[in-house]
Amino acid sequence: MRTFPGRFELIRAGLLLAAALCSGAAAAQDVWPSRPIRIIVPSPAGGLPDVAARLITKPIGDALGQPLVMDPRPGVAGNIAADLTAKAKPDGYTFLLTTMSTHGIAPSIFKTLPFHPVDDFVAVARVMENPLVLYVSDTTGIKNINDLIAYARANPGKLNYGSVGPGSVSHLAVAMLAAASHLRMVHVPFKGYADVQQGLKSGDLQLAFLPGYTSTPGGTSVAVASRTRFARMPNLPTLVELGMTEVYLGNWFGFVAPAKTPQAIVERFADQLAIAMKDPALLERLQGISAVPSFLRTREFEAFYVGEIARLRPVVAAAGATAAD
Repeated sequence: MRTFPGRFELIRAGLLLAAALCSGAAAAQDVWPSRPIRIIVPSPAGGLPDVAARLITKPIGDALGQPLVMDPRPGVAGNIAADLTAKAKPDGYTFLLTTMSTHGIAPSIFKTLPFHPVDDFVAVARVMENPLVLYVSDTTGIKNINDLIAYARANPGKLNYGSVGPGSVSHLAVAMLAAASHLRMVHVPFKGYADVQQGLKSGDLQLAFLPGYTSTPGGTSVAVASRTRFARMPNLPTLVELGMTEVYLGNWFGFVAPAKTPQAIVERFADQLAIAMKDPALLERLQGISAVPSFLRTREFEAFYVGEIARLRPVVAAAGATAAD
């Protein structure tokens, strides 16, 4: 006669199976990483994000015993890299070096995105910032921010400012400055910072925000768009200290993982990032590319970029910055 397991035997078997599965998942996390880790970078190889990511992750790879391999995926303001990360398997072997673009500006620029900047990711840590410096063309004869504002007010619509495209940080920073100081200026977008620098040199542009690492800006620096002074230019005032308390904007860099990545792995990677960002040798090398350490861990980092998305929505709307889907 055929017999069937009783109710309690079935329950016991189910509990043993669940325990085995949990044990297996825990064991997989305990041995993480057992193979190379992919870091998706939203810029070409050799760009600032790529260089910074390599500097930061090298000691982490040494500590973990597995290399962290850069995977450059430039395009569409970082959205290609972000989408690829969002759809990756959440097993702790894919991370994104994210920036202000994908987790600050993109939700307001693009009508639709193939990913959700909050729901599709888990925050690991913010690691650094790169300040924006305001330069004025030497052809203007203007040497400080007060004279710039006075001239712009006296000559509405006669100053051209450059950027690397609508909705870029270089565009929005001037838009914020103009709104705070009640200025009317003409936006001239370019494809890259090299063109903006040339415009400043020639006098076709009268002002522009450029990254702090710029070596030949083509103009005179008059202010920095960060909350605190820039160590590389300690005598340069911030717009905040000049009374424009809401005018601070620059690029920042951090790491996120696909949603549902095991929290134990996220925390371990965050631990390694925290250790790396305290290493004097690494900090000195980051300073060489004008990167300012600014560590925020997991929940604090998520709260930061959620706040940036909200803060920049009205800025983007006022600037009229949109992108085609």
